[in-house]
This record gives sequence, C-alpha cells and structure tokens, in this order.
Amino acid sequence: MNTGGTGGMLTVKQAAAALGMSKTNVIARLHRGTIRGEKAAAPTPAGYYWVVPESEVERLRGEGK
Repeated sequence: MNTGGTGGMLTVKQAAAALGMSKTNVIARLHRGTIRGEKAAAPTPAGYYWVVPESEVERLRGEGK
C-alpha cells in the first residue's frame, strides 16, 4: 500500500483516510494502544506527533478495523 507516507509511515490524517475513520478516533485508539504507532518529535505544543506504520493500516483493514 502506498498512501504517500515516507518510510512506510503515515500521518494520522493519512491513516484516518485509509481506514475510513476520523483523526480523533485514530488518535484515541493510538492512546489506548488498539492502533500501533510511534511518537515522532516535532515542534508542536505537545512536543510530538503520531505516525502509523503502513503495515498497521493494512492489518486493521484486514480485520475490518
């Protein structure tokens, strides 16, 4: 799956679009651990942003989310 991510990683926005869910839902699931992702350092108020591996999106799509 090539959804425009770099290095096999997707932004929350890209992952949400690929999964057909909201960014808010993806972030909530990242915090709960039901979606695997990584925190990447960034100049944001939180100090990080989430990225989701393309393989995780494929896994979730195979499970029907």
